[in-house]
Amino acid sequence: MNAIDFSSLLPRLWKRNHTNIQLKMSMPGAEIPVLEKMIADGTMDCITKFEVEWLDRDNPHLRATRIYIQLMFDNRGFDTLYYTRLQDARRVFEVNGQFKDVTKHYNWRTIDEADSFAHYRQRPEEAEMLKRTFRRKVKF
Repeated sequence: MNAIDFSSLLPRLWKRNHTNIQLKMSMPGAEIPVLEKMIADGTMDCITKFEVEWLDRDNPHLRATRIYIQLMFDNRGFDTLYYTRLQDARRVFEVNGQFKDVTKHYNWRTIDEADSFAHYRQRPEEAEMLKRTFRRKVKF
């Protein structure tokens, strides 16, 4: 199977002068290993905004790791903005609506289905500090 090492690709996309990278992650079964690697090698720090589709929410084997990753989002300077459901987004876009019209949930426990997106944004004060640290680690 051919694959891209996402963590090695990100530093090439990221520029020294405040490039903002928004990452939408929808990789059924692969989001957890990719995010674990991004945490371990520090490439998570060059992302400004994440949208992660948690398809494994009901998987008891991955629950502890997913919770760890969600805690690391907070630890690495990200706030959870809200959660959206794939079904809600489809309904809005079927009637030519816009993303602002998609129902936003502020408590993940209110979403009973596994197809949910978590929307994270890096806190501005954390972003600058982490990017300075990231610049020292990565050779351009």
